[in-house]
Amino acid sequence: MGKNGSDNGQQPIEGEVIPSTPTPKKQIRLSSIRDCRRELSKVYADARHGSVDPQDATRLTYIIVAISSMIKDHELEERVKKLEEQNEKSGTKNRRP
Repeated sequence: MGKNGSDNGQQPIEGEVIPSTPTPKKQIRLSSIRDCRRELSKVYADARHGSVDPQDATRLTYIIVAISSMIKDHELEERVKKLEEQNEKSGTKNRRP
């Protein structure tokens, strides 16, 4: 044993504290309305149980709702585009007399 009772006799190193390696955060998928609904339910549950501050939950909810609205708009845009393409192919354009 060393002088101070330690087995290896090493002195502690003084200086800057090096933070531990952060654990990778789970990737959250918000690519569908279902994904947004699932994440919104998690945010709600976390806020109810106190693991997320209500103000943070409100902000996250706003963002998730905005993303889901954009997804919905994109899906509607794609559906309209397909309908217009089908309408052009069939030759039944809306013509005024």
